[in-house]
Amino acid sequence: MTEIRFEELKIPAAGLHGENPLPDIKGLRQRLGEIKFSDEIREDEKEYFYYGRIKSILPYCIQDDYDRAMKTRAFKACVLENEYLRATFLPELGGRLYSLYDKENKRDLVHRNPVFQPANLALRNAWFSGGVEFNIGMTGHTPFTVSPLFTAVGTMKDGTKFLRMYEWERIRKLAYSIDAYLPEKSRFLFVRITVINDNEETVPMYWWSNIAVDETEKTRIIVPCEKAYVQYADGSFGKDPVPMLGEQDRSYPARIPYAFDQFFDIPKEERKWICALDGDGKGLVHTSTDRLLGRKLFNWGDSRGGRRWQEFLSVKGSSYCEIQAGCAHMQQQRTPMEGNSVWNWTEAYGYLEADKDIVHGDDWTKVYKCVGEELEKRLPRKNLDEIHESFSIDNVELVYEGSGWGALELKRRERGKVLHGLVFDNIGKEQEIWLRLLEENVFEEFPVNEEPAKYVTQVEWMNLLEKSTKENPKSFNWHALYHLGVMKAANEDLDGALECFQKSIDLKPNIWSYWCLGILENNVEYMDKALGMLTGMTKIDVRIVVDCLNMCNKKGLYEKALKVVYSLDESITGHPRVRLACIDSLIGVNEFDKAEKMFSEDIVPADLKEGEELLSNQWYKLHARKIMHDEGIGEEKYKEVLKRVVEEVKLPDYLDFIMQYRPLT
Repeated sequence: MTEIRFEELKIPAAGLHGENPLPDIKGLRQRLGEIKFSDEIREDEKEYFYYGRIKSILPYCIQDDYDRAMKTRAFKACVLENEYLRATFLPELGGRLYSLYDKENKRDLVHRNPVFQPANLALRNAWFSGGVEFNIGMTGHTPFTVSPLFTAVGTMKDGTKFLRMYEWERIRKLAYSIDAYLPEKSRFLFVRITVINDNEETVPMYWWSNIAVDETEKTRIIVPCEKAYVQYADGSFGKDPVPMLGEQDRSYPARIPYAFDQFFDIPKEERKWICALDGDGKGLVHTSTDRLLGRKLFNWGDSRGGRRWQEFLSVKGSSYCEIQAGCAHMQQQRTPMEGNSVWNWTEAYGYLEADKDIVHGDDWTKVYKCVGEELEKRLPRKNLDEIHESFSIDNVELVYEGSGWGALELKRRERGKVLHGLVFDNIGKEQEIWLRLLEENVFEEFPVNEEPAKYVTQVEWMNLLEKSTKENPKSFNWHALYHLGVMKAANEDLDGALECFQKSIDLKPNIWSYWCLGILENNVEYMDKALGMLTGMTKIDVRIVVDCLNMCNKKGLYEKALKVVYSLDESITGHPRVRLACIDSLIGVNEFDKAEKMFSEDIVPADLKEGEELLSNQWYKLHARKIMHDEGIGEEKYKEVLKRVVEEVKLPDYLDFIMQYRPLT
């Protein structure tokens, strides 16, 4: 019989210490560029590019407080197991399918990361590699990557038990659930996804299931198509042939020299699947019902930086690529989901084996037809459709609670506590201040040296708060006006936001509003005032210092930046991002020897961002500026000297996170 059990997964893990209380407003003034397409992209394929694109992850907070100090840590795990497969899910880490072990063939079917090591790759910053991540809402990784989901165990009417994980997604105002089940004697794990738009309005819907698989020299990614959507180095979108581009076979990810995304153009009538097979023609196949129409391959690239990134996220020698499945052709697209509608589909994960000579042959059509036939033998398309349609629920029992935001929103809507079978009944401490606003028309004032309440940015809540500040004298306080400013900023009323932040400061000077004004106005004076209020605010001190230093450096105020650095405690100045900003300041005042001495292996920030080349840029900038200073070379020659340095000065391995992207063709 299939077993569902809860246990602990103990692995080496970096510390994850909480959320950043400063609001995500740094990108609100960015301008969105023009979208360019090649002639190969049809008009109907251009629909919904960048539809519903966001500039901020608000109301969520950034999760950037983590380190690289490994200690054994126990994670909550839910295991589904029958005689053929063992699937391990991590409910407190976004419902990640951590591992899928094939007991019959004695192999992992997805890439199992032996450690938990976050880095800055997700919309909320913290992300970790491995397994299968279920992504909803916005382009990028789910807001719940390192957050817990509601977790329950249910029973279907035929007696099959299933694991249910679900949450309320706050930006799109959607509920979604992940139902995983492993029928008796099944060689496939089934994952049924349900998305509920309980709003009147249409919303931009995004979903991608990201599946990490082991990458070897002989790993081949096979998809039933002849073309792939790609984005070129100039930002434009086009199509390339699959698998060959010139002499390069890009179905072998380990052989691609640069980081690369391929979104496969599977014909509408074809069954939707993708697989990763090894040199013996064995590996994982993923298929789904047709609503999940897109398929993708991402590889890090066979470069020093690409390999370094994989080790940064795991351990030395770790190598994986990602095969993915989504609701649109590309991740730059979102699909309109009508109001008061429910979408669902079923995904299947399992072992597949095909003739290795055909799998690694040169006839691509023969390759994918052979694999498709094997898939049809193991799990006929008709059978998967029937499995999907026959899903039925007898009962569900909650095991772990998720956040209280869904319960709060349903309270505001007066919709009860249950949404299409999903129970949201746990308003907690973070929601209490907002519940009081809803029920009593009052918004509590906090001490200025404490973290503000968690953010809410929906227009409906903004209107309630604005009304309360006008009607109730108790709500006319610095804390309420600060939150009103964040709400207006999130809804792109930047002038209104600035006015609210200034009123908040007039009522009571506070570091939160000063920082917001400094960021939105690019104003060093406001950042100075924020710095002056840092005493006792240990959770944000480094962040505000780094923002102030970077702002000074961009304005050429290097001496001012150094004055700030020299006034700080070593507990702050030793932070990698403070040191990198200080290096920039020292270069600006020609203190090249001091700057070079600040480089060491511990200068790599734990929250290094994917594609961020700050480390290598500072190294090359230091040497270029030193040459120019020593040789009396003018500013007009900077790019020429920099190019020479890149070619001649060796970049230390510990600084090399340079992602080599695909060149223009």
